[in-house]
Amino acid sequence: MPLGAVGSFQIEFVEWLVLLAILVSFLVIGIVGAVWVYGDAERRGMDAGMWLALVLMGTFLGFGLGGLLVIGVYRAERLKQPGGTLPPPGGSEPRARFCGACGQPLAWIPEYRRWYCSKCGQYR
Repeated sequence: MPLGAVGSFQIEFVEWLVLLAILVSFLVIGIVGAVWVYGDAERRGMDAGMWLALVLMGTFLGFGLGGLLVIGVYRAERLKQPGGTLPPPGGSEPRARFCGACGQPLAWIPEYRRWYCSKCGQYR
């Protein structure tokens, strides 16, 4: 083999390293995404354990891409949830909040985990 020439074994080895690096990247992204999904689902009152299991299964069975697909489905599903905000700080008694549109006091609705303006008829 001439000096500086690359043999077929070396090219195959480099290709395998690139493929392995891509696969590991997808797995790491899937695991980080699973942790985020679990925390977000728990804060929103969703079934966090189920979503964690789905993302991890998708990550490991789908070689990383399945986990990213499940995270995309989760993001679409979380928009349908009525509770898009965190509960009010300070335990059981929420601090008073006022509507940004009309200035009236907002009511905390625990069932939906959101503030509601009765004058505007909207969640804030």
